[in-house]
Amino acid sequence: MDDVRRKEGNQLLGLGLGVGAWGAASGVLLGAVCPVCVVAAPALVGVGLLRRWQAGRSGQPAEEPSKEKHDG
Repeated sequence: MDDVRRKEGNQLLGLGLGVGAWGAASGVLLGAVCPVCVVAAPALVGVGLLRRWQAGRSGQPAEEPSKEKHDG
């Protein structure tokens, strides 16, 4: 499951960067940026980072409760 989330996160990050680069290139070349690019690029990057973070957190072992010795 962690590998799936990490892979999905990488794909979303790449897609977000690609849409952002396309929007920036169209802004430089044509003088206008499509509104979808302005909204989609940060959203895709954000969701990709969230997926990567979730994959990293779920891959860590849970902390075990401390085992203190009780006298008595």
